[in-house]
Amino acid sequence: MLGFYLVRKLLSDGYERLVLPLRRTSNLSLLETLSLDQVEFIQTDLQHVWNWSEILRPEDTIIHTAATLGFGVSNEQIDKVNRVWTKTIVDEAIASHVSRFIYISSVAALNRMKEGWVTEQDRFDFPEQAGAYGESKYKAEKEVWRGEAEGLDVIVFNPSQILGLGHYDQLNSRFLNYFEKLNSFYPQGGLGIVDVRDAADAIAGVLVSDDMWGRQFILNAENMSYKSFINGVRERMELQPLSRPLPSWMHRYGHPFFALYHWFQGKSNPFTKTYLRKLEHTFKYDNKQSLEIPDFTYRDVKETMDDWVKSFIQTRHNSFGILPP
Repeated sequence: MLGFYLVRKLLSDGYERLVLPLRRTSNLSLLETLSLDQVEFIQTDLQHVWNWSEILRPEDTIIHTAATLGFGVSNEQIDKVNRVWTKTIVDEAIASHVSRFIYISSVAALNRMKEGWVTEQDRFDFPEQAGAYGESKYKAEKEVWRGEAEGLDVIVFNPSQILGLGHYDQLNSRFLNYFEKLNSFYPQGGLGIVDVRDAADAIAGVLVSDDMWGRQFILNAENMSYKSFINGVRERMELQPLSRPLPSWMHRYGHPFFALYHWFQGKSNPFTKTYLRKLEHTFKYDNKQSLEIPDFTYRDVKETMDDWVKSFIQTRHNSFGILPP
């Protein structure tokens, strides 16, 4: 989803050469809504990154957005995709004398267990505290900063929960399906959210400035409680608000119940032990540094949620969303 909106933004900004590595199984229906005369597609996978050296040029900028979120995936696969692949791409960039490298990490790579506001400087003493996904992104960031030590100009972004609609069957659509089916309980904690269009704007914004390199930016438009977030979605779906917080014991010990429920449904369980416990915490992300990006501001979260839910409702039976501008 982020990759699509970023391509759309870069094409609208007039970039004349975009090279997109993609898997053989990638769904291109969103990209095919764009004019792709300036886009070159390269089929690749984890085992064949080596052929990128044939297309990389010293003046290029690599924007590395690929990752797995870890739902229904083994810890070994999470590490392979998020850390090992990043290491390989960094090595390819250095070998090809590429000048600039932008890495899209996550707030999950930051130390969110501290009290108060989370900033770019908050790092884990022991990265396994972050869970398998957060640890993999934390270690991937270390590979990127190692690349800086070896001559790359780098920028790292840490987006919070990215909202927007891409393909109808992807994660954000599943969130909305899940919120629609809830009938009583909401998680006790809170999260940060950012519009996918704002994330794309921020990434494009640093490309036109020489002062942003060597820095790290949290991307977060607003911090919200899960109660406000989920009920905001349900209000836009004309559903009754949820009235009861999920009991603390369910956050801490409810994993087997969720696993059993999803097993009977024939679906993978997104509520891992780590994820379920984190839903009890309230995270507050400081976005001050991102506001230093030239000509960058965040959309109002009400607009983000309006467009997110409206696109979802309009496209229940389509393969991808009717996308907002």
